[in-house]
Amino acid sequence: MTIKIEELEAKVRTLVNDTESDAYRFSQEVVFDCIRSAVGHLRTIQPSEKYGENMLLDATAFVVAPGVDIRINEARYVDAVVKYAASLVYELDITDTVNMQVSETLKNRAETLMQL
Repeated sequence: MTIKIEELEAKVRTLVNDTESDAYRFSQEVVFDCIRSAVGHLRTIQPSEKYGENMLLDATAFVVAPGVDIRINEARYVDAVVKYAASLVYELDITDTVNMQVSETLKNRAETLMQL
């Protein structure tokens, strides 16, 4: 399956409570980069996500830009990617210890989902 990067971005922003489009705390580029890292992480640990349409998918060297479709073969991994990306966004705000705790929790949940 494919999912628009904007759909993933919206889900990540909801998790990190960054939904005010006129005053985002995190730029679109930052969120897209976190999504790229999350998808790459999934592709490195989950064999079923390494391939798409009879070809090997690169773990990190793929385009993330508005309008791009991201290939996630199994729908159950979308939530894992969103949680992992949100944890990376939270890690950017290292001055807030609550955010760091939330980041760890999200990353642990994502890792669990990615292992299933």
